[in-house]
Amino acid sequence: MAERLRQLQALWTRYARPVRLAADQASDWLMGRTPRERVLLASAIFLVLATFWYQSGFSPAATRLGALNSDHRSLQNQQQQLEATINRLEQRIARADDPDEAVRADIDDLELELEALNEALVNRGLDFIATIPMQAAMSRLQDALDTEARPRLISFERRPGSGITSAQGTGGSGLDIRHREIRVVLEGTFGDIVDFLETLEDDAIQLVWRSLEYSVTEHPMARINVRFDLYAPAQVD
Repeated sequence: MAERLRQLQALWTRYARPVRLAADQASDWLMGRTPRERVLLASAIFLVLATFWYQSGFSPAATRLGALNSDHRSLQNQQQQLEATINRLEQRIARADDPDEAVRADIDDLELELEALNEALVNRGLDFIATIPMQAAMSRLQDALDTEARPRLISFERRPGSGITSAQGTGGSGLDIRHREIRVVLEGTFGDIVDFLETLEDDAIQLVWRSLEYSVTEHPMARINVRFDLYAPAQVD
């Protein structure tokens, strides 16, 4: 046991001393910097962390959203082609004195396929869409922005986006997802801003983050310009 303790003590002395020396040197170097250089160094560290956050959080969500939009456009094209085919077949039946039963069967098959496409639009993995209506989601977001606690709200802009919609199926249910593009400018300390951004999302509201710009105004105050999208149903049955 004593021998094991001596080995551990030797390892601690061997590795801890260089680490302590490096930490002391880094501290001395930092204390020798001017306040402006320290602010620039802190900004550089934040940019590195923000880049890592973007690559691990924003970028995958944006890629997934782009793939989903591409799938949605493809499904819409198929839907339009099926609807055009159904219209042509119905016109043939209308002109025929004795409608062909085979044509009617083709129409029934196409209508079933069209209904399946509509269901596919609704049942996609849309986990970024809020579970509450757009009006309620915007109200929650506005309440969070109107709080008197730091950080201070500088500006708030929103505009309608393209949304996600599909035609109604035989069951009377269609996809009607509203889209809002939002830009918010805030001012506060780094800790206040991070805490506030974490509170913007809850279980009912999922934000699709687009961009984040951070600049130090007067240390320790900083200003952040953040853009994100909000998707929510027009209404929830």
